[in-house]
Amino acid sequence: MSRSIAQRMNHDILITFTVIACLFVALGSFMQLRWKDDNIHTVCRLLDTLVAREQDNLANELFERRTAALNMRLADMSRIEDMVRVTLYDAHGAPIAGASAGADQPMKDEPALDVSVLNSRVPYIFEHDFSTLHFTRPLIAAGEVLGWVRIDQDLTLLRKQLINFFGFFFALLFITFLCMKMLLLNRLRRSVVTPLSELGEAMRGMDAGTASAALPVFSRDTEIINLSSAFGELMTRLDTSYRALDHANAALKQSEQRLSRAISATSDAIWEWSYATGDTYFSPRWYEMLGYRDQELPMCFGTWKSLCHPEDHAAAMVQIDETIRSGGAISYKAEFRMRTKNGGWKWILGRGDVIERDTQGNPALICGTHTDITERRFSEEKHRVLFQSSPDAIFLLKDNRFVDCNLQTLKMFGCTREQIIGLSPGELSPPLQPGGEDSAIAAAEIVRDALAGRSHTFEWQHRRLDGSVFMAEVSITAMQLLEDTYVVAFLRDISERKQMQELMVQNEKMISVGGLAAGMAHEINNPLGGILQGVQNISRRLSGDVDANRKAAEEAGCGLETVQAYMRLRRIDRMLEGIRECGQRAADIVSNMLNFSRKSETSHALRSLPDMAERAIALTQADYDLNTRYDFRNIEILREYAPNLPRVECSEMEIVQVLFNLIRNAAQAIARRELPAGQAEWAEWAGRVERAGQVKPAGHTRQAVQGRISIRLTEQDGHLLASISDNGPGMDEETRRRVFEPFFTTKPPGEGTGLGLSVCYLIVHRNHRGDISVESAPGKGATFHVRLPLPQNG
Repeated sequence: MSRSIAQRMNHDILITFTVIACLFVALGSFMQLRWKDDNIHTVCRLLDTLVAREQDNLANELFERRTAALNMRLADMSRIEDMVRVTLYDAHGAPIAGASAGADQPMKDEPALDVSVLNSRVPYIFEHDFSTLHFTRPLIAAGEVLGWVRIDQDLTLLRKQLINFFGFFFALLFITFLCMKMLLLNRLRRSVVTPLSELGEAMRGMDAGTASAALPVFSRDTEIINLSSAFGELMTRLDTSYRALDHANAALKQSEQRLSRAISATSDAIWEWSYATGDTYFSPRWYEMLGYRDQELPMCFGTWKSLCHPEDHAAAMVQIDETIRSGGAISYKAEFRMRTKNGGWKWILGRGDVIERDTQGNPALICGTHTDITERRFSEEKHRVLFQSSPDAIFLLKDNRFVDCNLQTLKMFGCTREQIIGLSPGELSPPLQPGGEDSAIAAAEIVRDALAGRSHTFEWQHRRLDGSVFMAEVSITAMQLLEDTYVVAFLRDISERKQMQELMVQNEKMISVGGLAAGMAHEINNPLGGILQGVQNISRRLSGDVDANRKAAEEAGCGLETVQAYMRLRRIDRMLEGIRECGQRAADIVSNMLNFSRKSETSHALRSLPDMAERAIALTQADYDLNTRYDFRNIEILREYAPNLPRVECSEMEIVQVLFNLIRNAAQAIARRELPAGQAEWAEWAGRVERAGQVKPAGHTRQAVQGRISIRLTEQDGHLLASISDNGPGMDEETRRRVFEPFFTTKPPGEGTGLGLSVCYLIVHRNHRGDISVESAPGKGATFHVRLPLPQNG
């Protein structure tokens, strides 16, 4: 409802005065309360002085329990003006004496004082209810509270002063309000209301078509004069505006014609939707886009809904609802599929906005366009599939930070997309590269080179989020996307390739070592043959079965039996037998080394698995390591060969190599096991004594620390099964799972390459189509199972 200026001004004056009055009342109340508190504190100080003056007398009389003297002294104190009552309590709060207006008061009905809420460390305690002040003070002598004095002071005079002040204050405010209102309303009527009324009457009397009526002349207030002049200028401009409007309407009609021709020529379809009625308009291009004739389908909202893909309809409606609720802040934009007349689907980009609203602000008309983006979506999907399905990890960098990556990247680094976005290349690398370069500095330099147009392909060591590192081949280059320059990097994990290269190098080393071993075996074989032949000749020269030996002994002046007796007494015959046994053992070792170092045969043949196991045992028995106190001769070998085992088709040297590696690993594991207290020292001492050829003291047995390896050969389900078990320390689940990985080893640095079991795995799986597995638990030893397929009959 409209109101006059006078009414609004009157309302504003009332509000303004009310606010000012509230401020003055608050300020006055605050000042009066401060004044009241100051007065009460003054009274309390006077009462404190009064009690302090009488404290010694009161304390003595209280201590001596002179009640009559106390009543007289309290009666004198109560004669002071406005003092209502004076009461004396003992230290426990029991009333002792009291007086009011100069007269004694009986104490039998006087309530006790609650001293638990009083604090004797403060000078006094007071409280009031605007009518009476209750003052309480302790009586202290020699640091001890003897009693309490309570004085009730009348505050009637103070209350009357406060009431008189507030009455005067409110009367003054009311008179001020009336005077201000009368002055302001009079000025408003003379300066605003009357001139505006005259100006309004003059404007209503004007002829809108000619604007010829004269406006009243005002000479009192500048603002009203300016307003009158503005109205005159307005009428002049209205005539000019009418003519300009005619020209604008003509230009608008011409613009509409051009827009109509442009819409007809464009590839976009036009639609309009009456939100209230549901009536819809589709342009001819809209029907043509979907393969229909013009207006072949009804023009209604249900047509679009029936053609929209069910999976896309809900999202499109959400966008429309957001546009409607935004009040013009957000335009409608959505991508969805629509079914064509031939049953196919086309991707459509829908755009629009609310162009008309009713008086309540509700949408009345929504207008927009449909654009066929099928080819664009196909191109985007094609590139997305290529990006996500790439076997290489792909990064997108902006300002040296990762802004996007594909799925292979997440698999390679073992993380989520949220964890990797925003990181820098240096944060996904160890602090230093294998060459010693600082990873963060080197990565930033490579990115700068790529942005400068210099592409790179290089090897780089990365670090996963769990801390593990791997080598990757990286190709990096710059590219333009949406007018911004990005750096794209392609990563390929080359850890296996690097390991294979190292494996090949190691294989070459092993080939070289094999050749060296073969050469050494040939060189050792010649003097070894001379030693064995010499020992054999010495034995023959001492034999009594040869006549030439007897004849030579007689010529030397002694019998052959005497020489033989001397040799037995000096144990020369045992020494010769020892030389022969050692020489023969060395000859067997050399023979095995020659056989093992020969190139494995490329074709498989039927071989005896027990024979190959014995060859592997013979090779292992020559193995000895002083540093690790490992001597195969101290290990017990248990053979469990099933009878009449069939021959297996295999490469003999490769299977011997597999069994040799497994038996040797078992022996090394036994040597590294943790022995009970005292047995480790005994094992080391016993090994030194045995290697020196000495006899260990009686009572010491090797069974307490002796390792044991069991080799079991059986036939099972068309396969030959070789099981090698040991009583070593065993292995945990993580070690058991990774035991066949290349370069994985549990041995200290310098004692193993991590290739032995991986080579066994390759030989059994790839070369013989068999299987190798392990069973183990900590403290339970380990058992390796090698399964080799038997040849099929026929």
